[in-house]
Amino acid sequence: MRQFYLDFCSAYEEATTTLVDCVKFHAQDDWKAAAWLLERTRDEFRRSPRMERHVKDELDRLAIEKAEAEVQFTHAKVLALQKTVLDPKEILPVLNAVLEPPKEEE
Repeated sequence: MRQFYLDFCSAYEEATTTLVDCVKFHAQDDWKAAAWLLERTRDEFRRSPRMERHVKDELDRLAIEKAEAEVQFTHAKVLALQKTVLDPKEILPVLNAVLEPPKEEE
């Protein structure tokens, strides 16, 4: 079994070398076929996955929605603070405290 594994690893490395050599040799004319094969068979040549357009659009929409909600929240907080007895100079630290991420408990 060990010999089979060693033979497999050797063949795998040899095939990788052959494909890389093929890409190098054909790079001036048409390297796309060997590159396609490398991308799909060898992790070290695999492209990072692309985000599909509709997913990116949805993430952008959610980011905008979140930003708008934060603006509305801040506006509501300002209105609430204006109705309290706080001095205007005391309002800014309160708003900044709201925008700070919550501290993790130890």
